[in-house]
Amino acid sequence: MVRSKLACILGLVSCTLLGGSQLVYADTTTNPLKSFAEKLSGSHEKISKEDTQITNKIKEELSRDLSLKALVSTIDIKTSEGKVTLKGIVGNNEEKEKIIDIVKKVSGVTEVADELSVPVNKDVSLKSSS
Repeated sequence: MVRSKLACILGLVSCTLLGGSQLVYADTTTNPLKSFAEKLSGSHEKISKEDTQITNKIKEELSRDLSLKALVSTIDIKTSEGKVTLKGIVGNNEEKEKIIDIVKKVSGVTEVADELSVPVNKDVSLKSSS
């Protein structure tokens, strides 16, 4: 099954590279490459207008805090039916907790999934093992 999907993709790529500038598909409402990529990634769910508004409000609120403003562009914020998932790397636990607290206060947020990580300080771990 994976081989047949790969062959399909390679066929589309080679057709395009060899001059097939116009490909016609039976189903003109979807792009087969995009649909295939969505199926592989499991991200074919639609994002509601409300979820988009919640995500934008979270970014706005985080940007208001000058100590977090630079982090906003590095944090992946996804909202689905009010559940917010935060992914990314933050500088320390205080920043992490501050971000989570701000997100929880945004109207429409029903749950926060914390997938933020704090880098381990190599100096501390080396000292503690001595």
